Order: sequence, then C-alpha cells, then structure tokens
Amino acid sequence: MSLWCSYGYYYYAGAIFVTTLVSLSMTVYETRKLQRMLRDRVHGNEMVEVVRDGNKVETISSEMLVPGDIIHIPQHGCEVMCDAVVVDGTAIVDEAALTGESVPVVKAAIPDGGGPFTMKAYQRHILHSGTKVLQTRPSEKGHPVTAVVLRTGFATSKGALIRSIMFPKPVDFTFYRHTYYFIGLLASIAFCGMIYSAILRTMRGQNVSEIIIRSLDVITIAVPPALPAALSVGVVYAQRRLKQSRIFCLSPRAINVCGSINLVCFDKTGTLTQEGLELKCVVPSVNGDFTEALEHPADLPDSFLKFCMVACHSLTILQGKLSGDPVDLIMFNATGWTLDDSDETVEESATRFGLMASAIMSHGKETLGIVRDFPFSSDLQRMSTVVRRIGDDHFIYLAKGAPEKIITLCQIESIPEDFQEQLDVFTQRGSRVLAVAWKSLQDMKFDKIAKIKREELDVGLFFAGFIVMENRLKSDTPTVLKELQQANIRCIMVTGDNMHTAISVARECGMVKETDDVQMVTANADVTHWSHSHKVASDDLQFQILTAPQAAPSSTVINLPYQHLAVSGESFGAIRTQQPEVLKKLLATGTVFARMSPVDKERLVEELQKAGFYVAMCGDGANDVGALKAAHTGVSLSESEAAAAAPFTACTGSIECVPHVLKEGRAALVTSFGIFKYMAGYSLAQFFTVILLYSIGTNLSDLQFLYIDFFQVLILSAAFGRSKAYTRLARRPPPTSLIAFVPLFSVFSQVFLACGTQLAVFFMAYSEKDNTSYEIMYPNHSGSPPFYSKENFAVFTVSTFQYIWLAVAFAKGLPYRQRLYKNKIFCLCAAVMIGFNLMMLLGPTAPIRGVLELLPPESWNKRLIYLGIVVANAVVALLFEKIVIDFLIFGKLSEKYKWLQTSVTHQAVEKSLLANKDEAWWNGMEGLGRVVSAPTLATMQKVASPPGIPAYPSNLSPSRSPRDVSYSNAAFVGENLQT
Repeated sequence: MSLWCSYGYYYYAGAIFVTTLVSLSMTVYETRKLQRMLRDRVHGNEMVEVVRDGNKVETISSEMLVPGDIIHIPQHGCEVMCDAVVVDGTAIVDEAALTGESVPVVKAAIPDGGGPFTMKAYQRHILHSGTKVLQTRPSEKGHPVTAVVLRTGFATSKGALIRSIMFPKPVDFTFYRHTYYFIGLLASIAFCGMIYSAILRTMRGQNVSEIIIRSLDVITIAVPPALPAALSVGVVYAQRRLKQSRIFCLSPRAINVCGSINLVCFDKTGTLTQEGLELKCVVPSVNGDFTEALEHPADLPDSFLKFCMVACHSLTILQGKLSGDPVDLIMFNATGWTLDDSDETVEESATRFGLMASAIMSHGKETLGIVRDFPFSSDLQRMSTVVRRIGDDHFIYLAKGAPEKIITLCQIESIPEDFQEQLDVFTQRGSRVLAVAWKSLQDMKFDKIAKIKREELDVGLFFAGFIVMENRLKSDTPTVLKELQQANIRCIMVTGDNMHTAISVARECGMVKETDDVQMVTANADVTHWSHSHKVASDDLQFQILTAPQAAPSSTVINLPYQHLAVSGESFGAIRTQQPEVLKKLLATGTVFARMSPVDKERLVEELQKAGFYVAMCGDGANDVGALKAAHTGVSLSESEAAAAAPFTACTGSIECVPHVLKEGRAALVTSFGIFKYMAGYSLAQFFTVILLYSIGTNLSDLQFLYIDFFQVLILSAAFGRSKAYTRLARRPPPTSLIAFVPLFSVFSQVFLACGTQLAVFFMAYSEKDNTSYEIMYPNHSGSPPFYSKENFAVFTVSTFQYIWLAVAFAKGLPYRQRLYKNKIFCLCAAVMIGFNLMMLLGPTAPIRGVLELLPPESWNKRLIYLGIVVANAVVALLFEKIVIDFLIFGKLSEKYKWLQTSVTHQAVEKSLLANKDEAWWNGMEGLGRVVSAPTLATMQKVASPPGIPAYPSNLSPSRSPRDVSYSNAAFVGENLQT
C-alpha cells in the first residue's frame, strides 16, 4: 500500500486497506470463535467427587482433575469429563457422541491380573471423555462406582477428535498445488515487465528511487492481491447451498476436492441398507444335523440355540425400556422372554444362583442368569456370555458371531455336513447370518469363571444352529448408485458383513450387474487363491461362479463384460503387506470388501488414494470414522461428534446426499477454476495495458484502477460463483490441472486476443497524438504522470469491456453448472457494467471525464470504431472459448489424446495400475496357474436353482474342502472354464 501511496493512488490504497482489514478481522473473529467453541467442548466443567489423601472425598471442578485421581461416578449418571478406567462396579454408558453408536455400552470393572494395560485391550472398562453415564451398579450396596483418571483435556479421546477437526489432514489436491505453479508463472511474467519498466525509465533518465517504485508496481498488477479471496467464492456459495439441503461442511477446502471424486466407498449396514433388521428364521442343529427352519423362535423348544438368543447379549433396562444392540434386541424380543436387571433382582440372584448375576431372563418356570459377558469384538467377530440356569449346578458358555469364526471353535462332529450349503443359501439371498455355539462348564467354580480368559473358553464348542436376519435395501439406494455409475463414478462396498451377503447386496443394489463375474480372493502371507463363487473348474482348483438369477442354457458361452473381485479383510491385509502385484489388480477391479475391520477400511481408503483415485467414503457408524477422515471426501450419515471429523455430515440419513455433494463439488471446482483463469486473464490484460501506457510515459489513473479492480473484477468474481450446480452428474469429471495444455491455451489465447485488441486501439489513438495535449489538459501536475491522453482513453475504455467478456467466457455452464443466464445477479451486474462502459465510450459526461481523467476523441466516428472493435472482440472471444476450447479440444480431441486430458477418471487409474504390473512376476506365475484379465469367457452348464439363488453342482459336497494350491506368491483365476 505504501507503494501505491507513493505513486499517488490514495483511493486505491485506501480501498485495499479497508477490504483487507475487514477480511482479516472477520477471519480472526470466526477462527477465534471456532477455537473457543472447540476448547469449551473439550474442557467442560462439572463438579466431581475425588478421593484424595487416603479416604478423604472432595468435590472439585473437573478442570482440576489430573491422571491418577480416583473419582466416584454418580448413581444417577453424569457426563464424563476425562478418560477413566472403572476399577469397582459397573456403568452403563451412552457413547453416541464419540462413536456414533446409539447403543448403550456396559463398562465393567477392570479385572485383576489382566496383563499390561493398553487403551485398546481394555476398551470395555474405560469411560471416555464426552460420553454420558446413564446408570451405575455398585459391586456392593452402599459402595459408589469408582474409576481412575487416565487422561484429561486434549489428551483424551474426545480431545484427539477435536484436534482432528481443528487440524485436518492436509489435502494434496492437484488444483490447489497447481495454483502455486500458475502464480509462479504470473510472477515470472511480472518480473519481465519489471525489467522492461526499469530499462525504459533508465533510458528516460529518471532517478533510482523512482525507477524502483514504478517497476515494483508492475508486480502487483500481474499477480492480483485479491486472488485468494476470489478463489473462495465458489466454495462459499456451495457450502451455503449444501446447508440448505441439511448437509453441513466442516472443511470448506474439501468442497473443491469433491469435484474430482471418481470412486466412492459405501458402508453396507445403515448406509446402503436400512438400519433395522428383521428376524427371518432360526435353523437349529441337533447332533450334527440341521433341523427344520422356524420362522417364529418363540415356538422353538428350550435348547441351547434358544438360550443363546435369550442370554448371549448385553441388553439392559433403561428408564423402564429394554436397550442395547439392535440385533440383540430383535433376537431377545422374538423369544418372548423377559429381562430384569434391577438392583433388587440382581441382589436376589445371589440367593437363587449362589452368586451375583448381571441380568436375569425368565419365561414361565425357566430362568437364566448372566454371570459374565465377553462383549463383541470386531477383531474376533463374536461375543459370548457365561450363564447359569436356576437349579443347575454348572455354568453354560454361549457364543454367537460370524459363522466362519464360530465354526473354527466347534468340535467337528457337531458341525453338519451341509453347513456351507445352508449358509450359502441364506447369504446369497443377502441375509445376515449369525452362528451359535455352546458348551457346558462342568466342575468350574465361580471364582475361576470370574478370572478365566476368553481364549480358554473358546475351544471345544458345540454348534447349535443359525440365526438368520434380513437387512433390506433403502428405497433410494439402487437409484443413487445408478446415477453415480452413469456419471462414470466407480462404487465399491466396504462392510464388516459376510462375503456372500455383501455380494448379494451388491447385486441387488446394482453395484454389480447380474451378468458380471465376481471372483472371491482369499490369501494369507504366502498364498493367494482366486475363485469363482460356485463351480468346480478342475481337479486341482475349486472355483465358484456367481451366475445371474437365470442360469445359462447348457453349453452356452457367456461373455461376462466386467470382472469384479471380492475379498475379506483378513485376505486384504495379507495382500496389502505381502502381495503388491496382486494388490494392484485388487485395487483396479475390487468391488466387494467384506469382513473389514475399522482399521481395514481406513487402510483400503489410503491404498486407493496412493493408487491415484480420488476417494469418497460414505458411512454412518463408529466403524467408519477412520475411513471417513482418511478419504478425500468423507460423508457421514451420523450426527455424532465422531462423525464431525468427516468433512461432510448429512442429516437426511440417505445416500442421496452423495451425488448432491459431488454436484456441488463439481460446480465449486469449475467456479474456482474459472475464477482463477479469469483473475489470471484480467491481471495479464491489465498488465499489458500498463506496459503499453508506460511506453509513452503515462499510466491508468488512481480511480481507473479502482473502477476496474473493485467495481468490475471484484463484483463479477463475487457474482461468478452464484451459478447453481447442474441437476445431473456428467460422465467426465471437471478439469483439475491448471498447468495442462487446455487451460493454459484457453487463458493465453484470450489474453493474446485482448492484448491484440488493445494494441490496435492504442496505435489508432497514437496516430492522432497531439504533442501539446498533455500540457493543455494537465497543466498543474507536471511532476505526475499525464493520465489525460487519447491513448489512455482508448485502452482503458476498451479494456473495461474485455474484463466482462473474459468473465462471460470463463463462467462455464453445462455440464457442471446451470446455464449462465440463470445466474441473474451475474447477468444484471454485467448488463449494468456494459451500460456504464458504453456511456464512458460514447458520451462521457463532464463529471465522469473529470473523476476518471478521460480524454475522449473529438470524432464520433473514432468512438464508433472503438465500439465495433469491442463487439468484434466479444464475438471472437466467446465463440473461440465455446467452439475451439470447450467443443473441439476439451470435448473431442481430449478423448483421443491423453496429453490433452485435464481430469482423472477411474478407468485411467485402473489402466495405469494394470499397465505397471511386474511382467516377470506374472510370467513366472503362468507355469503355476493361469492368469486372466477381464472380460472372462466362462462356459457353464444349466443347473436348477431357486429364483435368485445360485444352485450347487451335484458333485460339490459342502462338507469337503477343496484341495489347496500352495505356491508361494501365486495368484490364480479361471479362464474359459468347462465343467
């Protein structure tokens, strides 16, 4: 600003100063407001009872707590203000604010002799800051529930969450990175102009200080100071429109990144499917054989399957209502039993059972009590309890969980031979299946039960049957996925559910077409197997093929147009760490990722990003938080504080928000892209104006600069971003690279056109130059630049039109934004400016001439010639941008020539992944197994099957295991298989 003041540009310097001051003040205010709000959320204040100096109980502020303090948890509940571990008693906690799960969690006292303490290993004993204690149960009457403080403030789990919100992961986005390169290019041009100005003024004999000041002024013209503010325009309007749709954005920078998304990961349960489940049936197993499936478990006679439904859970009574995991609630309510966990009942259980039970379940004369529970673990994929029947002298161990995990714990003679066949029948229909097992704990006393480890109990179980639940798709899921696929956006499923269930849901929702081939990949550290879903390929390899609902006619060759890979979390982990070549193929064609833990989900997102995809993640629960934060764009369907770590939170609960976010992201990116091109074009055009006028010893006046920069460019830039997103997603993502051929050619073509036009009118005015005009029109300012000149008038008035044409040319409409004429504010501003510019060009009044220091030509013919040049400039500029840039280069030629492409599609990334494979590695595998690339031709025999369910070949016995192939680092797929 001192530079402009020294040049006499007081109005311009003052306007810049006021604008900058207001902008900085608002930024500081909003930043400070957000920081204080986040700090208050971490450092809440409640009065807490703390035990100090032996048994002395004090009531202090929670802000005074330090690690190691012993605190009492009130019986009526409270908000936890620190991380603490329960050492005595039990607490029922609502962790929805931290995890997004609305299910109350039971936190028990930490056991003695449990080994080294870690936060992860002892999660079920830890109270986290920000959660709410709903109810407590003391271990003895009159004794409070006690906990030891572990962490406080920003060191807590909630503090870490707030830190991730305040300091999100940096976004390495091509557009943002290239803006710096482009600014560097503008600075280089400015440097050349500065050298030119210095040489010119030196030749004219000006003093050194004058040369330095005037030359440095050129840099502020070529590199516009308003550029950062202008780039945020599209983001601000997009954020406002998203808020109106009840989609809240915490990280505005992520909006532009949304415009480049070419792959979306979806969680299944609660995201693609409805939150609630319906109990479909139970399938008991007696003495190693399945019995008839029952749709009403209440009709099931007393058995260990029924006992598991009744007592293998973590349900509790809160405010007179049964609460807990939705799956547990559905199972328990279906049995018709009742649960009582009141203090009186629990105390009475000590008399009836000979020990204290945490909950009592009863129905008629039958009564069960839970004496110990092992909560569900995503790593183990199961939960279990130890129960006792009234009148029995022994305990029973009950377990339920993923069938593939439970079966590994069971005695072989208790497993039906058609176990896998029955499981596949349900999972391939999209049902969720839980396996149930039990064993009797004979001669085991309560003291040992209280201390025994889970691993010691999880052996020698007896299989009791299946519990089958139905998880229906949300009504809008197929429509949304179809919209994304039509927009050339790849969709994949990342779920913790069973593999076959996930594949079935993927087919049902359209993520996998009915005619597409799905190959399941299983791997450990040394071996990778590729198999179809259910046909035997040869004596050495067993393949299964997921066919369409209507089986193919006999001896018909079906062309499967696309090949999808499906993999479990365990196999994905082995491939990620041990099989980099297989990982490339998995990332390129993987569609279903099942049995994925929260850590697996996060790592998958990171691997996809490393491969070059722009990844969005959509989920609704605590299991998705890591992936939501890791993705380029995280869209959470949960309103919990944990989900706030994701850039976007949708209150609608529907995945319809995903295409909405992507549309707004594309519109914002196109807006930012266009504004950047506009600011670059305007600054270079103005730079050329100044260089031209420097050549005759003059310049634009103070108010001329002010009119151009504030009353034209700033207003047009602000109105630029008001264009709404287009209603449909285009198949091609918008451009992201500013330094690619197309945007550079577009900007510099428009700049050359503008410069050529200015040069033409400059020489037209210069040819009529009156050498005495400066002295006559500017007699009292001999020491200042002679702004009054015909050249100044010609170049200034024509250039004011050019800034409008540039804005119109770069304000792209379809296919990412609505047509420009629908942006009424922009059109109105442009119309007013054109009218004012016409008045300046054709008939400026005396006040306007005086304020803007204009010297119009006396001849009307000359003014009309200038007007004709302005109109010709507009026609050429707009047609060139529309026909040459948008239609010919971006629309046609870029499809043929890779070097013209400015955006990244998922096909390009997949092609790059498969093209960069290690040929030596894959060639070495050809001697061991056949490697195939999609599309695969598979010859299949027609097999009778229920509607929608693949049938099983008569020669495939589910009780038999396929002969494993154990080649180190080998990968196999089937090609042209004939059964």
